[in-house]
Formats: sequence, C-alpha cells, structure tokens
Amino acid sequence: TTGASACTSCPAGYSCSDASTTPAACALGTYAPASSTVCENCAAGTYSDAINSSACTSCPAGSYCPTGSSAPHACLAGTYAIAGLESCIVCPAGYSCADATQSPSPCSAGYFSP
Repeated sequence: TTGASACTSCPAGYSCSDASTTPAACALGTYAPASSTVCENCAAGTYSDAINSSACTSCPAGSYCPTGSSAPHACLAGTYAIAGLESCIVCPAGYSCADATQSPSPCSAGYFSP
C-alpha cells in the first residue's frame, strides 16, 4: 500500500486521537464536532441516542438527562422538569404536578398537597 497524499479532517461524530488510525465512532451519550481528537460526554440536560453524533439533543420536558445520557429518563410521579434539565424537581407543598412536563399548579381553595 501507499501513503495518503493529504491529511483528512476527522469527520463529525468520530474521534481521531491517533493520526495514523481510522477514526473511532462516538458511543451513545457522547458527541464530537468535525476535527475532534476525543468524543465528549453530552452535557447535563442533553442526550445522544445514536452513535456517531456530532451534537447532543436537549432533554425534553417531563424528563431528565444527567451528564453522558444516551436517552431521556422520565420524571417520577410528584416531580416535574421543564426541557433541558439534569434532574427532575420535587413538586412543592401546596401545588399539584399532575403533568411532569408543566410547572406546578397551585391547589385550589379547599384542597391541599403536603
């Protein structure tokens, strides 16, 4: 075999830590823009559900995404999350969180939520 006549930029979604080897695909929960030497973990509040990702996606409302997430995790009952959060928020006393994708609603007169 013969050597290459020019160097090629590492493609987005891959890492090129060794200039003499084939680019390595980024794993789930990681990403790399073009010309990267390493794949980075998705930041808290984002996720990557595919290999070879060039960017991470914002976590949807009603879900949370810790650092390096490969998928959003649904909030548990009694918690909520607006889009792009690392963790779900516990519903405060005196409010209802029936819909984990919405901000808490105050209890109506004559009702309570401890």
